[in-house]
Amino acid sequence: MSSEPSSRRRPGPPPRLNRELIADAAIAVGFTDLTLASVAERLSATHAALYRHVADRDDLVVAAVERLVAGLPPPAGPLDWRTLLETETWALWDMYADNPGVDQVLCAVPAAREVFVGRTITLIRRLCEAGFDVESAVLVADIVVDFARASGGTAARLHRTKTGQVKDALTRAWSDPADQETLRLVTGLVRQDHRPWAARKLEIVLDGIAVSVPCARDLPTR
Repeated sequence: MSSEPSSRRRPGPPPRLNRELIADAAIAVGFTDLTLASVAERLSATHAALYRHVADRDDLVVAAVERLVAGLPPPAGPLDWRTLLETETWALWDMYADNPGVDQVLCAVPAAREVFVGRTITLIRRLCEAGFDVESAVLVADIVVDFARASGGTAARLHRTKTGQVKDALTRAWSDPADQETLRLVTGLVRQDHRPWAARKLEIVLDGIAVSVPCARDLPTR
């Protein structure tokens, strides 16, 4: 009597390594713990296999950053300048907030920073299309890119920190024990959801651009 073919599939060979697969593994490991050894372990691969696709740890960082940037929506257009800047800021902010340590490796690995150059140039071009002169477009793009990196990177670090420990440290360092209301507001910055506070700060940044950059004052917004 013939037996029914087994529905259980035999495990296939592991996927062949490539730069994109290695980059995805690096992102999954996280930038704060990123080493060639940690990525090799995650992929169940040898160091020699990784070295066929990445030259060293810095190149591993570059590959991971390339993957992150490729996954971002391109700077949209045509939009009014304020909507354009909001959209781009949040795309970058989310990338930093979701990937702790990426802001720090960008400072440490020049080749990784260069990955962002093309995207920033595109943002500058979109601002020029919206009516900015080139100098103002460069200034404004630099402002929001820096804001996204600093604010999103801080959110990522605070999210990984035990909230109670940070609040206890702030309380111990507070110089005016009588001013409990201000202390409450300051410790309130240590929260799990950092985006609403970042949104308030971004609103002030954009309002400042609206009144301080001459061409922005003359352009309509939504």
